[in-house]
Amino acid sequence: MSTGKADRAARNLSASHPPYPASSGYAPVSDRSFVATWLFSWLLGFLAVDRFYLGKAETGTLKLITLGGFGLWWLIDLILVLTGSQRDRQGLPLSGFDANKKNGLAGHGGGGPRVGRRVGPQRDL
Repeated sequence: MSTGKADRAARNLSASHPPYPASSGYAPVSDRSFVATWLFSWLLGFLAVDRFYLGKAETGTLKLITLGGFGLWWLIDLILVLTGSQRDRQGLPLSGFDANKKNGLAGHGGGGPRVGRRVGPQRDL
């Protein structure tokens, strides 16, 4: 076997297997950042920057040509990112989602107004 074939075989093997064995206790996570993906999706999603960042060039091109699927694809991708459902090209979850979910950046983690809470001075009735 020549060196070129061995190198290709090693690359194919590493690409088809996650970096950690299933028995190691570690779930494989993408090298793509949740926060960067969220910002790209929110601010530049209509230009498909989020799709290109995740390595999804084929769907990124379609999204770019349609300017974010006429706004609908942009909104769907934004929801996918915020719920943690968006994956990179290899199908791995984005890094940093769990940490930012607790800070209120993702999902319903805590930011925003509280319903039913009185604001301002309270009076006895």
